Amino acid sequence: MTRIANHIRNNVVGYLALFVALGGTSYAAVSLPAGSVGTQQLRNGAVTGRKLANQAVTAASLDPKSIAGHIVAWAEIHFGNLVAVSNPPATVGTVGGSPAVIWHKRIPMNCGAIATPNDDVGSAVVQTRDAEYVGRSTAFQVQTVNSSGINQPVSFNIVVICP
Repeated sequence: MTRIANHIRNNVVGYLALFVALGGTSYAAVSLPAGSVGTQQLRNGAVTGRKLANQAVTAASLDPKSIAGHIVAWAEIHFGNLVAVSNPPATVGTVGGSPAVIWHKRIPMNCGAIATPNDDVGSAVVQTRDAEYVGRSTAFQVQTVNSSGINQPVSFNIVVICP
């Protein structure tokens, strides 16, 4: 019994600090109403990227009015028909008789695509048309033409941006 008494006597300040800290935390947990700690209670810089869990905040979860848009898909296409790299996975095919980049995931219809030539081909133009659903995939029709308006297969980059 003397060992326990000596231990408590030697560590009384530590135990006192522990109970005070636990009591304060318990009081805050019980007395603060749900949702009462918000933006105004947080100091600038209090929440950092390291303190957030992976995928806790994504571009899609941000207020659309606070940013211009976010990229949901992109691809680098070589010579109009070969996918060099893409995210998510994409293929080149035809939709409605026109060449199209097809992403193997559904992309919201309010998104738009922008494509630019990737080769030094003079005045080649890359045009995109609205998204179409093809089964569980989303396709953007793409047409590459030269300065005379004649179809010309060129390498291009395409990016899909959603609000």
